[in-house]
Amino acid sequence: MSIGKDIPWDEIIARLKRTSTPEQEARLEAWLASGSNARIYRELTGLWEGISRQAAYEPDVEKGWRELSARTIGTTAKKASEPRLSARRSGKLLRRTIAAAAAVCLIAGGHVLSQLAGRSAAEEELRIQQYSTIRGKSEILLSDGTRIFMRNNTTLTLNTGIGNGERVVRLSGEAFFDVAKDEKRRFVVETENLTVAVHGTEFNVRTTEVPGKTVVGLIEGSVSLNRAGKEFFMVPGEIADCDSAGRITISQGNVELERCWSKEKLVFREKDLQYISHYLSRWYDIRISVDPAIATEYVYTFTLGNEPIEEVLRIMARLNPIEYRFTEDNCLRISKKRGL
Repeated sequence: MSIGKDIPWDEIIARLKRTSTPEQEARLEAWLASGSNARIYRELTGLWEGISRQAAYEPDVEKGWRELSARTIGTTAKKASEPRLSARRSGKLLRRTIAAAAAVCLIAGGHVLSQLAGRSAAEEELRIQQYSTIRGKSEILLSDGTRIFMRNNTTLTLNTGIGNGERVVRLSGEAFFDVAKDEKRRFVVETENLTVAVHGTEFNVRTTEVPGKTVVGLIEGSVSLNRAGKEFFMVPGEIADCDSAGRITISQGNVELERCWSKEKLVFREKDLQYISHYLSRWYDIRISVDPAIATEYVYTFTLGNEPIEEVLRIMARLNPIEYRFTEDNCLRISKKRGL
């Protein structure tokens, strides 16, 4: 049975809460027949027993389960209390600490974070883990303090045995890295055609729909890029573009635009449609085309958080005479309202 897809959460929850039916028990026992599944279950029951001991003076099964969920799945990030649009964006930011000894598939709020364990000489330590986001964005906190924000449709393979040598991850998709400083051990991000190495910095890496293309934006610190034996260095404020032929172009660019998707909110103050559309495109991962006739005609002031893009556009259209439509090729077109 696949660890990544088939963890019987309903059966595990029912047993921990002592509400399982005979049918649920039978399904759980069948799943536990696998040694790797049994290790996952022991990890969860260990957490549960610890919580139960802490709450022995006030037995509350539901409260205990909520605490266990918070420890393993994480919590939705709290937003700052300030005026914002009313609806919520479907992708919620999940916070989670990775334990190198656990292999757990977490499903919450539309996210799937799967840790697929690789075998090592010491079976008690699972060194290779893989994480995937289906939609929305997720945050991973490594044991060394490094924070990784993963975008939707992203897969990251991590070597958790970082006690010796380099800290290495393999990326397909897009992620923002806030790397904990360690002068003795480099942090290395590998993509299909590029290797990015740092000791401690903030940078964004994305592989695109174009095969073999990687874009790196450096916000803080320094990084080196390695391709086919050649090494290139970047300074803050630069964006590197590596194409499928291995050519690397480095130039000054809008690095805040590159990493904006990883933030909890975006604030616009008297910005026009042309400016806003660039950030909406990165935030919602959609191509946006704005009619040049209205690109700089209207300005907006608002805070963007978890709102769906349709809600944002509806409010913008009520404030100014614009209209919008989505095309089949994942493109949003904004133009002046017809008849005006």
